Amino acid sequence: MIRLHHDATTRTLLVPGRNCWTVAPAESSGLLVDAADYYSTFYHCARQARRTILMAGWQFDSTVELLRGPDRADARAPDVALLAFLDRLCARNPDLRVYILEWNYNPIFVFQREILQTLKFSSTRHRHILLRFDDRHAIGASHHQKFVIVDRDIAFLGGTDICEHRWDDRRHLAENPLRAESDGTPYGPYHEAHAYMTGPVVDELIALFRARWRMSGGTDIEEPASPPRPLPVKSPGLPLGPARVGLSLTLGRTFEPPQGAVRQIRRLYLDAIDAAEEFIYIENQYFSSRAVYKALVRRMEDPRRTKLDIVLIYPKENEAFTEELAVGFAQRSYLRHLKDVSVRTGHALGIFYTASLDRHGDEAPRYIHSKILIVDDRLLTIGSANTTNRSLGVDSELNACWDATGDLRLAQAIRAARVDLLAEHAGVSPDRLPTQGRGLVEALTEIAREPQRTIFPHPMACNHDSYVLSIDALDPEGALLDEEGVEASSTSFFLQALPPPNRLWMLLITGLRVTVVLIVGAALIFLLATCLRHLLRDAGPEPPRKAQPVLSSSGMEAIPLRVLADHSARAPFPQSVWILRPSCRRTIVCPRPIRSCIRRRSPADAVALRSAVATTRRNSSARYILFLQSRSRESRDDPGGSR
Repeated sequence: MIRLHHDATTRTLLVPGRNCWTVAPAESSGLLVDAADYYSTFYHCARQARRTILMAGWQFDSTVELLRGPDRADARAPDVALLAFLDRLCARNPDLRVYILEWNYNPIFVFQREILQTLKFSSTRHRHILLRFDDRHAIGASHHQKFVIVDRDIAFLGGTDICEHRWDDRRHLAENPLRAESDGTPYGPYHEAHAYMTGPVVDELIALFRARWRMSGGTDIEEPASPPRPLPVKSPGLPLGPARVGLSLTLGRTFEPPQGAVRQIRRLYLDAIDAAEEFIYIENQYFSSRAVYKALVRRMEDPRRTKLDIVLIYPKENEAFTEELAVGFAQRSYLRHLKDVSVRTGHALGIFYTASLDRHGDEAPRYIHSKILIVDDRLLTIGSANTTNRSLGVDSELNACWDATGDLRLAQAIRAARVDLLAEHAGVSPDRLPTQGRGLVEALTEIAREPQRTIFPHPMACNHDSYVLSIDALDPEGALLDEEGVEASSTSFFLQALPPPNRLWMLLITGLRVTVVLIVGAALIFLLATCLRHLLRDAGPEPPRKAQPVLSSSGMEAIPLRVLADHSARAPFPQSVWILRPSCRRTIVCPRPIRSCIRRRSPADAVALRSAVATTRRNSSARYILFLQSRSRESRDDPGGSR
């Protein structure tokens, strides 16, 4: 049975302008767990599109297959790759237009993105597929919103991109031949979650997409005039039914066009955590948000409040070393400190990761890419926002939220969704999990001890623990690791907006990055030039050697280096040394002592010169011709003019 708290019946958590941009009714809604269900549902809904398909995302790939295995066989579809499928839809319906808005990604992702994507999407037969790369966001940020709209009929939003390396089904087998990229490269188990909704809430998302399209430089999109139709969802997933749905945003501050910062998702997380009375459930890709961390600590340390069960499910490891640098260190520090606080305050905190077991019993960790928060089976939010400083502070994000305040039916639907998600993670049937939040951590901990479990206590370990920042170093007043600091760093051209400590850190970090880039770039250019020079030299004919002068016109004697090496060890050199050219084809860099005395045009130091000569003499090809000029000649004379 679902219990509604006394304050939950009188006060809703969703407040437009505070933690959401709008609240609109949905005639139907629900969750699509894992990309197999989302891709299949999108495929069947898009086939019924009449006028427009609007798609916004962090990444798209033209070759990703929307249907696989039994789904593809049932549909008898000739084209299941994204671009080929959309092109076929436009060929069948000349009135259909497809608008795709993709983040104009940072160059560091160039090797993870599809090559010549603009050319591929523009080369379709009917040219009704319009692709734009969107870079109208805060400096250093990204467009991370992921939502798709078919006419005015149905909208999808969440954390799943329609791209390679996302597809998996709810079984999450350790080895699945269907879970591979278009070139056949396999990848590990991958957990996703997306939402669908119909009704007036779809019009709000259409307005958001049209505004972003215009801001990116596109022409106005004609709003569909036809009334919305009820589209049957082939896989209803986890239905939530009709409800009022809140839409929350994160937008970084921009100067062109002028736009203030919007942090509604951050405020939604903080309000939900503060309102928790029984349990908090979070599954997410990263945990490095200073604001969420402090909200959890503040709630656990409040002696007047009830004890909570807090369940956090995160990936065992980050996918790349860059992610480890960006969020890994802070994540492990935060999680360890949360564990200490829960022990001290008496709250039950369980931090887990999930993994599939192969036929040998070895773990194949499941990568958690979903972004879900559930509190007391009263509030559920899902979207694109990670629990990181970037997602809650500067990147463009979009979340949907269901608030069951005073709605017992919706609370039961949220509970069913929460139990179903946890059953998938733990690899058990839903009836083994408590329906109430009390005892949730204890139940999952017991399951994690079983031999065939798929849920495990999170190690919270790091291969670079010696570099993990302390909690004190992560204080927002002294570092750039909270949401405000991330936004300030994203507008580095406007350093006057930063407080002095953050400005200093920003200057140091920026200077270090620029220095590293310049050094690496210069080294690569030098290496490339050297290789090219040797290739060209070895490929061409040997140039004719000119006769070496024995005596210059100014009376300066040309003496081979070997003769200098035979000079008496006790006798000083009364001459200044000038290099003319090597007497062989292979060029060898002049030793530093000789080079320095040439640069200074001063009398050579005998010891340094003899050492350099002796070092160079060991190489039989180092036959340099040197000018020896008497001390009586003016040092300003240039031997180059006497050649």
